[in-house]
Amino acid sequence: MKVYLSGGIAGLTYEEANKWRVDVTERLERVGIQTINPLRRRMFYGTCDNSEDFTPNEIVTRDLQDVRDADLVLIYLPKSDRFSVGTICELWEAHRLQRPIILVSDDPRYTKHPWVLVACTRIFAEMVPALKYLMVRWADMDEDSLPEVW
Repeated sequence: MKVYLSGGIAGLTYEEANKWRVDVTERLERVGIQTINPLRRRMFYGTCDNSEDFTPNEIVTRDLQDVRDADLVLIYLPKSDRFSVGTICELWEAHRLQRPIILVSDDPRYTKHPWVLVACTRIFAEMVPALKYLMVRWADMDEDSLPEVW
């Protein structure tokens, strides 16, 4: 199973945008689930501001290909002053492609929005219950075989 890790990037440092992705990747890889991180192999940051690295078209094309390659999309949108336009576009593309979508958010701008509610398969306020749900419901793991240390 491949899980695309969608979530805010714009306005964040590389470390801020990637921290949760690294943590989730470590947790899922322990049980044999592969992740697709849109920040992989990016030695640079702020690519939309520097056309010498990647153009916006290249970034969007690659991210949409990642969504197509995924079996499931995990979205993390914690409460923030920022609104993640790219993440919402990825959410809708995943919905259009009929990929299961798990949203983790404590932000009512997302968790109460009709378009988001219709698109998401499940919504959680915290990551650990979302990952357990992903493993049991979508990766067909036995709940008793899940890692004990989270």
